[in-house]
Amino acid sequence: MDEIADKIYSNQDIINRICFAFFSERADREDLFQEIVYRVLKFYRGFNEKSSFTTWLYRIALNTAITYKTKKRPDFPEDKSQAKIEDNSESNDLDEDIRILYKEIGQLAKLEKAIILLYLDEYSYREIAEITGLSPKNVSVKIYRIKKKLHELYIKLTV
Repeated sequence: MDEIADKIYSNQDIINRICFAFFSERADREDLFQEIVYRVLKFYRGFNEKSSFTTWLYRIALNTAITYKTKKRPDFPEDKSQAKIEDNSESNDLDEDIRILYKEIGQLAKLEKAIILLYLDEYSYREIAEITGLSPKNVSVKIYRIKKKLHELYIKLTV
C-alpha cells in the first residue's frame, strides 16, 4: 500500500491539473481529486505495467474526470457558463497567463481538455493516442484545432 501511496503522492500535480481544468470551484476540484485517488487505489491491482504508471494514472484520472463531470448534480452550472475562476489563495498564486489558460481550457469539450492537458505535460502524440484511444494522426489534428480554439478564446477574454 505504501508503494501506491508514494506513486500517487509523487504524481499529485497531474491529478490537480486535471481537477483544475474540469472544475472552477474548489469544492468540486477536491471532490474530483478524492474520486480519482479512490479509483486509482481501487484499480491498482489491475495495473499490469504495460505502460508507465503515469500514463495509466492519466487514463484513470481523465476517464474519472469525464464521467464525474457528467454525473455531477444537475443543479450546478457547467463550466462554460462560469466566467470567473474562484478567488482564493490557490488561484491567486497562479500567474495571470496560467489562470487565463485554465479558464480557456475549462471551456473546451471533455476530450479536448484531456488532449490539451496531456500535450501541455509534453506527452508525445503517440502517448496521447494511447491514453485517449485516438490515432496519432487524429491527435495531431485535434491539437491543431484546440490551439486555434484556445487562441480565439484568448482574444475574446482579453478584449
